[in-house]
Amino acid sequence: MTMEGSLGPILLAEADSVFGDLASAYLTSRGYRVVRVRDGRRALEALGLERFHAIVAGLELAGLDGLELASCALLSPVPPPVVLTTRDPGMEHANLDAAGVKAVVTRPCRLSVLVAVIEDVTRAEEEPRATAALAAHG
Repeated sequence: MTMEGSLGPILLAEADSVFGDLASAYLTSRGYRVVRVRDGRRALEALGLERFHAIVAGLELAGLDGLELASCALLSPVPPPVVLTTRDPGMEHANLDAAGVKAVVTRPCRLSVLVAVIEDVTRAEEEPRATAALAAHG
């Protein structure tokens, strides 16, 4: 399911239908274009079809969990930052950096917090790229 907006696109891979639907609607209302999938295999297919501004993935995805999806996203020519969502506030944070996960958000959460995290991690990813591009042309 794809919803139109002027920002993004954001790949939202979330098995929790209530959270996923709310997050998709909220992101869309904030101007993001959202590609919404409900399992890891479909998320991987979507990664092969389009370049994403960011990925928001549930840890509990079927087929390929959010951490495995993040590892696969690292194979992209320009890997998008990954925000992992989970119901487990005590989730072990080992191996997250190696998998390309830039932030973890515990559900339930305020959707404004999720948007703020997405904006923070994408801004952090874009700044080094912009500096490198300026250096290459300077």
